Formats: sequence, structure tokens, C-alpha cells
Amino acid sequence: MNVRDHIVGFTFVFGVAALSFCLSTYHASFDALVTSLIIGMLAGNIVGFKDSLEKGSEAALNLFLPLGVALYGFQMVLNEFEPGLLTAIFLVISGLFGLTMLLSVIFDVKRDVGILIASGLALCGASAIAVVSSLIGAKKEETSISLLSVLLLGLAGTIIYPFFYDLLALTQGEFGFLAGATLPIPGHVRIVAEGVSPESLFSALKNNSIRMSFLLILVVASIFQQMRKEKGMKAPWFAVAFIVFAVAANVTKVFVPVLVYLKGAGNFCLSTSLAAVGVLVDLDLVVEEGITPVGVIFFSLGVVVLLIYFFRNLF
Repeated sequence: MNVRDHIVGFTFVFGVAALSFCLSTYHASFDALVTSLIIGMLAGNIVGFKDSLEKGSEAALNLFLPLGVALYGFQMVLNEFEPGLLTAIFLVISGLFGLTMLLSVIFDVKRDVGILIASGLALCGASAIAVVSSLIGAKKEETSISLLSVLLLGLAGTIIYPFFYDLLALTQGEFGFLAGATLPIPGHVRIVAEGVSPESLFSALKNNSIRMSFLLILVVASIFQQMRKEKGMKAPWFAVAFIVFAVAANVTKVFVPVLVYLKGAGNFCLSTSLAAVGVLVDLDLVVEEGITPVGVIFFSLGVVVLLIYFFRNLF
């Protein structure tokens, strides 16, 4: 392997991840993973640096994606929660996931894109898409369109959700539940809840944290599904590591002193891998997918929000 052919692309995607992390600390709307993807796509497809970045980006993707998935297990830390709240969030994310999958079939969205947008909408946005895409072997274009669809939904949510507080006559806690349980990107959850009150912010972040923990179930289900589909296939090491780290983070205090660093390392690795995906993806293939995935998740979210409001008034 010629190191010179790889160092430019490797250094570039690493730098993009660092820049994206800096932007995410500046404002919550700059999700580090999505920002990395967009910058990578601009460099690889619009500015025209693809040839010089391709080999290094491929190497970075092969290294950082499995590492990022494995380390993301440390994000699955559960604090104390009420059983009733857990049940309510489970019902919400089941509705989001199930309805999105159903509409994806009805409107002929590609199978893997359907799985990814459903995972991103129901769970934790870009992180869920990055993790699940590695398990189901999704194409780079499928990962990209899924991430962009969820990003558009999240940005629209930051504009629309503040109106729900008065329009639906919600309490601060109810608004926190709505934001934390339905908006896909954590940064956007923080923005809309913070604009209402500290109580709404606390509620939204707690609900969003519980919601993220269900990614563990989805990872396990994805592993079994792939093993059943491809008989004789063994579970990828990074998926096993994800599960082990998630369990360890909840049953032992050993990792507590370094937990914040492990979480940051996982996010950074996923950001670097998505910068590489952006460089390597063919933008024309992303555009060909059209706006159908965007329409599917917008409709799914709208239906679930209306159902939450209906049941809230019913009981």
C-alpha cells in the first residue's frame, strides 16, 4: 500500500470530523455526524477533490466505522426511569418505526433506505443510521439519503415544534415528552425544548436518553436478521463489542471516570466515517432516490404526533 496515496484523504476526513465537532459545540443544530457527511459530499462531488481523497477516505471508513459502532455502546447508559414512561416511549418509537417501514413498502422505497430512515426517525437520528447501516450492509448512497432525510425533518422540527406548545395547549413536561420522544436528532431536541423552559429541557433530554437506549434492541435484532438471512454468517466483532460495552456501562462503575471520553471517541469515529462516506458517495445516485424518503418520515412523524395529542386528551 502506497501511504502517500492514502494520507491526503485520511487526513481530510479526520480534519472534517474535528471541524464538525467544533461546530457542534458552537450550536446544537450542527450535528457532528450530519455536518461531517455534508462537508465530505461537498468536497467529493461539488468541489471536485474526489480523486485525491478517495483512497484515504476508503481506508478511514474501514477503520473508523467499526470502531465508532463498537464505542457507541457506551452511549447506552440508562439512569433511573419510571416504567410508565418507558412504556410510553416504547409505544411512540414502535409507531414511528412501524409506520415508516409500512409507508416505505407502499411507496416503493428501497428496503435498506426504509430500514435506515425508520431507525433514524424512531431512535437517535444520524447515530442510529450510522450504526444500523454498518450492520445491514447498506450502500453509501442509501446511508447518505437517509441521513439527509432525517436532517431535513429535524431542521423543520426546530421551526414547527415551538408552535406546538401553545397550539396544542401542552404543559412544559408534556412538551418535553413530545420533543424528546419524537424529534430524531438530539441537538434539535435541545434547541426546541430549551426555548420553552428548563423543565421542558430536562424532560426532553431524559426522554431522548431513554429513547436512545432502544438502539441496543435494534442492534441485536439486526444481527439475528442478518445471520438468518445469510446462514453461517457470524456476528461482526464491532456489533458484539457494542453490546458488551452497552451492558458493561450499565452494570459496572469501572468506566464512569472515562465514560465521557469514550462517548466522545465513539462520536468522533462515526463522524470521521461519515465524512468518508460523503467523499465516496455518488451524489447523482442520491438525487435519483428523490424526495420520497423525506415525505415518508414527515408523514409518519405527523401521524404519531397527532396520535400522541389524541391519547393525551382521551386520558
